[in-house]
Amino acid sequence: MRLLHAKTFEFQAFEGTHVPKYAILSHRWEGEEISYHEMEEGTTIFRDPARRVYFDKIRQCCLQAIDDELDYVWIDTCCIDKSSSAELSEAINSMYQWYQKSTMCYAYLSDVECETVGTQIVVTKVKEGSRFEDSKWWTRGWTLQELIAPRAVKFFAPGPTGWMAIGTRQSLMQEISLRTRIDHGTLLGRDVRMSSVARRMSWASERETTRPEDLAYCLLGLFGVNMPLLYGEGTRAFLRLQEEIMKQSDDQTLLAWELDPEPTGSTLCGPLATSPLQFRGSGNLLPIIDSNINNSYSMTNKGLMIELPIVLGYDRADLGLLQCSLSGTYDDQVLLPLSRLAQEESSYYARDATATGPLRSGRVAFNTNAVSKMIWLKQNPEQGMIWRINIIARTSGFQATGYSPVHSNPSAEVSQANTADHIIHRFPSGCGGGTLLFAGKDESHVLVFIKTPSQPRERIACGVLYCPPAESSLQLSHAQTTLLNIITKAKSLYEEIHRVEHEPYPDTACTCLDEEWWSALPYHMILNPELEELQNFSNMTSSRSFEYLPSGKAIYAAGALEVIHGQHTLVVDIDLQDRKVDQQPFELHDTPTDISVDERSTTGSSLFKKWYRSRIRR
Repeated sequence: MRLLHAKTFEFQAFEGTHVPKYAILSHRWEGEEISYHEMEEGTTIFRDPARRVYFDKIRQCCLQAIDDELDYVWIDTCCIDKSSSAELSEAINSMYQWYQKSTMCYAYLSDVECETVGTQIVVTKVKEGSRFEDSKWWTRGWTLQELIAPRAVKFFAPGPTGWMAIGTRQSLMQEISLRTRIDHGTLLGRDVRMSSVARRMSWASERETTRPEDLAYCLLGLFGVNMPLLYGEGTRAFLRLQEEIMKQSDDQTLLAWELDPEPTGSTLCGPLATSPLQFRGSGNLLPIIDSNINNSYSMTNKGLMIELPIVLGYDRADLGLLQCSLSGTYDDQVLLPLSRLAQEESSYYARDATATGPLRSGRVAFNTNAVSKMIWLKQNPEQGMIWRINIIARTSGFQATGYSPVHSNPSAEVSQANTADHIIHRFPSGCGGGTLLFAGKDESHVLVFIKTPSQPRERIACGVLYCPPAESSLQLSHAQTTLLNIITKAKSLYEEIHRVEHEPYPDTACTCLDEEWWSALPYHMILNPELEELQNFSNMTSSRSFEYLPSGKAIYAAGALEVIHGQHTLVVDIDLQDRKVDQQPFELHDTPTDISVDERSTTGSSLFKKWYRSRIRR
């Protein structure tokens, strides 16, 4: 440790326990501060009037140390040789201890102005503000540890003839606590390890540093960790800090940070925060101490490995119960919104980035429905992830009701299942979606859309569209009219091809079951600008869809993700039924969008039946 002699302005290095008593300076860097090499040379400081302004801060610190009967001071601007990266790294990793071991810390607030009224010093003005608490000193990242670590802190401001004392950390404790949200116990010297990780992070949530890496490095001592400095890594430094914290602490409040409501363009995020700012609302969280629970968690090459009670939700949206709460008991356990990255049995998760704002807390009832599970939370869930899903469509009941599949896009491989009326359509791997077109003997058509998610948090979806014959008297919707136009233009295209080639047009070409003219349909669909609009006719948000047909028929499509031969596969069952026969209502098991989260979590399948039947009556 290099100290500056308060009287001679000479440096002296000390090792181990042979360090004399010293004062230490806490201040806000302004402009080109005096460096170690300038102090070594000495003469430049006194020749240049512009440099003497910055030297005055050092001189005043030394004068105050002499008044306090201390021979040495430590000042970060000049006691560290910043040209040596090794020395800079050692100093930053040791800085909290150096402030902690100091006899006195002088906190110099350069933007506060004072005057003497009788025997009292009164703060008369803060530049760009009105109070002592408005000083920019409170907003700097490095001054947080400089406020907490020392055994004693005196506050100073510039006066007419030099520094003027404002007060001490103890005498100004009420104002300091209100300004920083640091509790009185910590300000009086209680070990910071008694405060939760989230609380300590919240103290830094409104602080700033010039370099983004320093927002992590200035917190090393506050969490009792050490790590190498890598300037240039940006916000990655804060992720490394959290990884180091979890090596020494099993406090799960580290994971209980808030997402900003501002849209990020992503539906997933990792378990670790990207900035202390995300802990600003987590300062009151306490870890739940339970010797019977395994709180340990660690970062692996598969992600953050942690065992949590999991409450299964809808559409791969689950809740994890963190071992922390506002009270330190299980009465209000914090709920972490999670998103399964694969099928229901998957152990790979990411944090749900659509759940913004404060985390919810759950009562004991949540715990009774939870199943303890070892999971892996990916920090970069969308980076390098290949979310490829195969599609299999299984049809039944079509031939019995007079409908035949006449077109698929992209072209699907067709095979017969156990009976003649059960057909399997296998779409090309990774196609992302597809369509199946069925034609009836009355020249009506049914179009089924299938969509797979492009990323884990998106939903699988399917839609059914019925189009009556062209000569039908039924009033058509916009989507039905669009489909009818596509089919009509495809027929016209086929006729034009045959006319140009001088081939006789077959008598059966205009019938709906003629397979030849359907070969023109894919080309027309590719060129048709209305196709994308048609694919969105039902907003494609549900994994189940149905459509009523004339003469008492109905067609249902229901999709579900499965794992077949190790591959994620969307299996869509498409069933055409004759509704003349008395049948039970077809249940839609997707989460309704017009009921609240609380209703979904409490009413179960009975609410789905009520919701579905209300839709049927509309």
